[in-house]
Amino acid sequence: MDSSARFQQELVAGNLDLVRKIAGEIHRLVHRRIEIDELINMGTVGLIESARRYDPQRGFQFSTFAYYRIKGAILDGVRRQWFQIGQASGLQAEETANAYMQEKSIPLQLGTPNPSTAELVDRMSTTLSGLATCFRLSSEKIDTLADETGQDGYEAVERNSELAWISRQVEQLPPELAEVIRAVYHEGLSLDEFARRKDKSKSWASRLHSRAIDQLRHWTGYVA
Repeated sequence: MDSSARFQQELVAGNLDLVRKIAGEIHRLVHRRIEIDELINMGTVGLIESARRYDPQRGFQFSTFAYYRIKGAILDGVRRQWFQIGQASGLQAEETANAYMQEKSIPLQLGTPNPSTAELVDRMSTTLSGLATCFRLSSEKIDTLADETGQDGYEAVERNSELAWISRQVEQLPPELAEVIRAVYHEGLSLDEFARRKDKSKSWASRLHSRAIDQLRHWTGYVA
């Protein structure tokens, strides 16, 4: 075994607890409908892929690099299973938020030198605002109006007004950014499914989604 393969093996062996921790968090999220061992197996696939791609010369910790990839691998696996029983939409917010956080962690992974406290606070603020945007978009299909009949009519009117406003902001995005937002938050596609539709990589779709969320974040400051 060469030194590179040995190093990857050590990374995997040394971070199985991280896989178990993330699997445990998602196990609670999916209400234990999938066995914990199965989630761990999914996460281990993400861990192995992370070990293959990790470059220690970048100067960041492996656990930082691997976290969102492990979580993404588990969420992808859960979505594939849940799609078969019609419950995949429940994972959308977790998936998109995880993808957004992974993109936002890249500057840290690339070893951005000694950011100031003000820069760290600004980075945290913009990231939280972006996450809020992801979760708000995931809460309802952006082009679907609520039922205004019944006892929640007033709330439905308010919700429709807000959704219509968000939809208008999406229409102002550049076409490729609007396309990814509508595919994910209206059609219910995962970023992986959207990437396959466009014959692109999932990382390409994640970058595009992050750009779209950042643009909407500037326009929808009320969710920050």
